[in-house]
Amino acid sequence: TSGKIIVTVDKTEYLLKKGDVVIVNPFKIHFGKWVEQSDAEYYCYTCNLKSLLGFHTSVLEKCRRQLLEGTLQFDVYHNNQSESAKFILDILTRTHTEFGKKTPSSECLCVGYTYMLCAYLFDNCCKESDAPDTSRDVEFIKQVSVYMNDNYTNNISTSHIAKHFYMTT
Repeated sequence: TSGKIIVTVDKTEYLLKKGDVVIVNPFKIHFGKWVEQSDAEYYCYTCNLKSLLGFHTSVLEKCRRQLLEGTLQFDVYHNNQSESAKFILDILTRTHTEFGKKTPSSECLCVGYTYMLCAYLFDNCCKESDAPDTSRDVEFIKQVSVYMNDNYTNNISTSHIAKHFYMTT
C-alpha cells in the first residue's frame, strides 16, 4: 500500500502504511477504509486454493483443506519493517507487474511468484489451530440476511450481494 488505510479482518483493525501487508485467510470477513483522501494504492491478490493446492496425492491437498476449514492459518499482519512484509510485497509487486503484460511468459512468472509466496507463507507465517473459528460464519450470515431483507423488493442477485460485501462470484 501507499497512503494510509484501516483494514479490518474479523473485527481486528490494522492501520496500514506504505509497505505493510495483511494476509486474509479464507472466508475471513474483511474490509478497508481510507484514513485520508489521497492517491493511495494497494494490491489485492487472491488465489484459487483448489487449483493452486489441489494436488490429490500431495501434502498440499491437506494444507488446502485445513486452510478452508480454518484449522491452518497464515499470520495476518506484517509490519513494513519486517522481513516478511518486504518479501511478500516484493513478490506481489513482481506479480502485479507481470500480470499487466498479458503474455504467456508473464503468466508463467505470475504462477511461479504465487508458488514462491505460498512456499514462504507455509515456511514462515503458518500456524495450526485446534478448531476452526465459526463465529465469523454466523456473523457473516447475519449480515447477508439483513442485506437481503433490506433489499428484498429490489432485483438483486448473488453478484449484487457479493459486490456489496466486497467478494467475488
